[in-house]
Amino acid sequence: MPEEKPQLILLVVFLGGCLGGALRYLLSLLPGIGAWPAMTVFINTVGTGCLACLAAYMKQKSQQPAYVQSFIGTGLLGGFTTFGALILEAYQFLLLNQPWLFVALIACSLLLAFLALWLGQKIGVKLAQKGETGAKACG
Repeated sequence: MPEEKPQLILLVVFLGGCLGGALRYLLSLLPGIGAWPAMTVFINTVGTGCLACLAAYMKQKSQQPAYVQSFIGTGLLGGFTTFGALILEAYQFLLLNQPWLFVALIACSLLLAFLALWLGQKIGVKLAQKGETGAKACG
């Protein structure tokens, strides 16, 4: 695999981050579910699953260029997910003297994130294996 240029990596991370942030913003505009903290939990859960899928897939595919993972993982999914928003939203529940909602938000976020991580890894491995099977059949 050829060495990637840092300028190219920076550019793809920037572009991916722009797209991920824009997508997160657009989802926040959805009536009802766009209101926090439900959307933050959803975004972080989906983002975790996608990142786990990407990592498992890339682990199986050692010949992928670094800019692919940088664009999708660091850029797109990094711009899409938001740990800071989760912490801010949880803190707001403490300020409102609603500690049960604080605990529920953090617990729900962690539980769903680990479930998404597990599922994403399974999907990533299956996708990588499926691609190897198809490539062998064609070769």
